Amino acid sequence: MKYVAIIVAIGFLAACAPISPIPPEITAKIAKTPIEDLPVYASIEHQRCPKPRLHSPQKRTECRQAVRRELAARDMMKSQNQ
Repeated sequence: MKYVAIIVAIGFLAACAPISPIPPEITAKIAKTPIEDLPVYASIEHQRCPKPRLHSPQKRTECRQAVRRELAARDMMKSQNQ
């Protein structure tokens, strides 16, 4: 029983691990990439940019583009670390 509790505690601590910051060179590279070439993460975009919170279509579009750039940068960072 103790081992199960320890494994569950380690799992919770791993889930709460801090996110590493995105290096500026990756951010600059993603900023130069056109939005059309970035991958689309529709479900995450809908969660982070909900219509009730952002009433203006322009603000929602800007939010979605920011989400796409952030997630593309994180993917690039992961691929470089492997």
